[in-house]
Amino acid sequence: MREPPEKIGFSNDTLFIERSVNTAAAGGVEVRIDASVDDDGVMLSTATDTIETQSEVSRIAGYVARSWLLSKETPQGLRVGYAFVNWIDDDPTDYLAGGWWANIPPGGEIGLFEADALGRFVEGAELDITNPPVVPTAGTARYAGRSGGLFQYIERVGVAQHYQISEYDAGTQFTVDFGARLIEGCIGCNGDMHARDLHLGPLGEGLLAETPKADPAGYEIHYGLMGWRPDGTFYSEGAPAVRHTERVVVGARGYIGGHLSSRPAPSGEPRLLMGHMSATFDEQDGSLGSFDGSFDAFILPP
Repeated sequence: MREPPEKIGFSNDTLFIERSVNTAAAGGVEVRIDASVDDDGVMLSTATDTIETQSEVSRIAGYVARSWLLSKETPQGLRVGYAFVNWIDDDPTDYLAGGWWANIPPGGEIGLFEADALGRFVEGAELDITNPPVVPTAGTARYAGRSGGLFQYIERVGVAQHYQISEYDAGTQFTVDFGARLIEGCIGCNGDMHARDLHLGPLGEGLLAETPKADPAGYEIHYGLMGWRPDGTFYSEGAPAVRHTERVVVGARGYIGGHLSSRPAPSGEPRLLMGHMSATFDEQDGSLGSFDGSFDAFILPP
């Protein structure tokens, strides 16, 4: 199986969380995101760069949750980040987090974000590669959850190209075959892929406020069979199958990477899997689009 990139985000190298010295801090913690472009060292911090934050409902028993939208002006543009963090209130080092960050260039046409100006991450105590999961040697399990991130679309109308952007939210479905040591999954396959404006909207005036919203409804992103390594990570780079209910997709490329939890469900299988993904696709009429985000999936009853 192809080795993942050195910095795929499973080893606590993008998001950092600690108890805040500011007693008025939201959630009582400070979260920082490494959002470096070309090694410029930019860190987004909830202590200084928060645009919006809100308490969330964690789907993990015993955890609290909060989301943050962050932004900071830099010489290279507006650095924006979003993080959804679950943690045990008495011990913020026991956390699970997912999110994304991007650099929005100053003025002009954005174009699809380049790889070094767009990051996705999932991190947490139970995704530590030094503490690999113990998995069954037989049987299968189904997992379901959510995926969210950025959807960019360049619509081709004649010779003109119109850039659009939105956030997307979609369901996830994964099947893990423990006997064959294979995973397959899909984002948006239960028909609920949709746009949302929860986090880009509060940025207010500026380039994104004037950019038309992209519509991700109708897309499905299928990732075929892939194995996992002894440390619990899986990674596949190549051609995901991107489909649409009406549009004709003629080519796709991208990756998916994730981690099986080291904490078991009562039935013995990993209780969840988390990761991040990217899928860029071309359509028959010359339009093209890109999904970039993170995902989770919790084990379902047999």
